[in-house]
Amino acid sequence: MSCYQTIALRLPNRAASQYLGYDFNSVVEFQGNLVFFGDDGIFEEGGGTLDGTDIDAHIDLPLHDFGKREQKSIEAAGLGYETEGSLVMTITPDEMVAYAREITFAPTKAGQVQQDDMITLRKVANGRGRYWGVRVANVAGCDFSLDYIGLAPVVLKRRSY
Repeated sequence: MSCYQTIALRLPNRAASQYLGYDFNSVVEFQGNLVFFGDDGIFEEGGGTLDGTDIDAHIDLPLHDFGKREQKSIEAAGLGYETEGSLVMTITPDEMVAYAREITFAPTKAGQVQQDDMITLRKVANGRGRYWGVRVANVAGCDFSLDYIGLAPVVLKRRSY
């Protein structure tokens, strides 16, 4: 795996983008697109690609226990977002990747307009934990923005032995 990391900061809204695995030494915004410079040449970002290669993007939220010490399951997951492609939300209990669940959100409205989706999840064995991790990732390099990420936890009763 490559160890290169480039961070682009958009000053008007202070939004940072991180690019991993690309050997760049400088970045500039030119005519609305980011242009990257490196020893291998000049590359232009555009339409979710960097010189023709899809840009994989994701956001990882810190582990969260929803303010409760008890075990929880997640009965629904929701997103407020804008994209022309699909997004995948991965929820993981207690960092147990084997029990991670992927939920695909596909826009139902044409164009990159506000979407608001809540998906009810079916119960699965071992789909419980105290702490929950969330990742939202793009599919095929689609551009996206998030307005909210929502989970509906259900606190589980303790079993008495």
